[in-house]
Amino acid sequence: MDINNWLLEWLLTNTNICEDDYTSGQYDNFLEKRFINSFEFYRLITYAEDDLGICFDEKDFSNPAILTFEGIKSIIHKRYEDKSMR
Repeated sequence: MDINNWLLEWLLTNTNICEDDYTSGQYDNFLEKRFINSFEFYRLITYAEDDLGICFDEKDFSNPAILTFEGIKSIIHKRYEDKSMR
């Protein structure tokens, strides 16, 4: 699964972000930059868990990188790989 494309497709469909913001803002805190809001973040987490069959844990949410596109991609990818290993 290509997590980058999965995430980009979700963002373009469910938020007001444009592809340029996504590409140029990979390491920016997307809440602080107002690329997405907290409700959209919650929806993204819920959708990832439902669509990909993954589970985030407390460690994921305490990691500040979860608030960047690169960080959340990495966490989703790790959770998806962990799921595949079971």
